[in-house]
Amino acid sequence: MKINSAALDLIREFEGFRAKAYLDELAKPPIWTIGYGTTARAGVGIEPRAGMTISKAEAYGYLMRSVEKFAAQIAPMIKRSVNENEFGAMVSLAYNIGPGAFNRSSVLRRFNSGDKAGAADAFRLWNKAGGKVWAGLVRRREAERALFLRPVNIKPEPAKLISMNVGIPNRPDPGHVRKDESMTLVNQPSAAPTRKWWALVIAGFVVNGGFGALDALWPDHPFAPYKAEIIGWAVLGVSAVAAYMTKNRA
Repeated sequence: MKINSAALDLIREFEGFRAKAYLDELAKPPIWTIGYGTTARAGVGIEPRAGMTISKAEAYGYLMRSVEKFAAQIAPMIKRSVNENEFGAMVSLAYNIGPGAFNRSSVLRRFNSGDKAGAADAFRLWNKAGGKVWAGLVRRREAERALFLRPVNIKPEPAKLISMNVGIPNRPDPGHVRKDESMTLVNQPSAAPTRKWWALVIAGFVVNGGFGALDALWPDHPFAPYKAEIIGWAVLGVSAVAAYMTKNRA
């Protein structure tokens, strides 16, 4: 299953971007980390070390590769039918605690037993690092739980799911991707409804013919002979110009 943009936004938000490598001392053992929480353990082609720096575009590429790898690792662990929000929330948890810890977690165990409500509540158990409860982890677990419980749209927009097959070079700055957009596919506006430009032309002919008939059937009408037909041709001309301009905007 692919990862939707909601899960990716969640991971990016809580991991945060660090352009310069830093030593994560809460990890056991401590490990050099860079970008959006990327470490050498992820095995995505980078080994952060002291003094290393990367751009947001590079960090985004490594994040996508890492998420793809974590998703592939935990997918076989899930034994029941799962929707994209449930899967995305579990990938976020696994990205944070590691696939091994996720495999031993009560989140997975309860989900596989059919207890989705219990699985959702079990996210809250993973709020400690170094034996201490961290406010950031509490917020992250609540966000993951909320995503896990969020109903999936019956007819999701086509661009919501993203492809994981992305490269690192020349990636757009992920900071410019809006929340309502996919990471790799931008939701396109629906096509404008077809304008009935030809209806204006037909209306012009009808009005023109009506004025012509008025001249023929009632020569002494108030507009005087032939003037009504002139008005009809004028209406037809205006209709034709309006129809042309309307068609070009469609």
